[in-house]
Amino acid sequence: MPARYGDQAGSIGPHVSRWLPVGLLLVAALAVLLVPGLGHGFTGDSSQVKQSTRFALTALVLIGTSAAYLLWVAHSAGLGRAWFGLMLGYNSLIVVVKFVLSPSAYQATAKASLGQFLAIGLVVMAFYLLALGILRAVARRAARAGGWSWRLRIVLLAGVAVVATSARFVAVPLVGAPAAVYLRHLFSGAGLILPAVLLLMGLLAILAFQAATSARTGLVGLSTTVRAAAALLVAYHGLWVLFMVRTTY
Repeated sequence: MPARYGDQAGSIGPHVSRWLPVGLLLVAALAVLLVPGLGHGFTGDSSQVKQSTRFALTALVLIGTSAAYLLWVAHSAGLGRAWFGLMLGYNSLIVVVKFVLSPSAYQATAKASLGQFLAIGLVVMAFYLLALGILRAVARRAARAGGWSWRLRIVLLAGVAVVATSARFVAVPLVGAPAAVYLRHLFSGAGLILPAVLLLMGLLAILAFQAATSARTGLVGLSTTVRAAAALLVAYHGLWVLFMVRTTY
């Protein structure tokens, strides 16, 4: 096994490396368009693929493409296995929220407007990007200070959880959705699972940023982490819009 991840990336070839993220995005897009239709051509209840199963299958494909992308990033940037595992866990939870909990919550409130639901999700994306910016600033400061204290981690985790949760309530007046309808969107499908997932998501993100600053790549690895996380976040939300439209009409 090569000693450096960067050496492995070089063996892939520059042309393959350049187009790999595009290919993975196309695979993910095909998944969100095709997997929701599985089982509709069969007759009889026993032959039907349950909606929840289709959600889970779509999420699994997206987690797989995310893993391939993050492995490519880790190899290219010289980041380690700890970084890869933490980033994969963090992004897998985002996939679960967007492609399992979110559509389940929407289907539980059939009278809600899909347009408002999508608008709320895109506003939440902006808050997630804001949280990434805060993580980047704190990580840079921690790296220059010589390390991450437990107090800093706890405060940062609380802050990320507050931003992620409050984003959904701030989005309500921005898109004009009735508060009662939106709360049903939020809790009917996910229940108390969502707050727990958000907390775990925040913890994994913090640890991933810490791993990036602890690696030999230093601040360069941190910048790579921010770009990879932001790229996946935007891609997920674009795919989520396609997925919600596909599963609704």
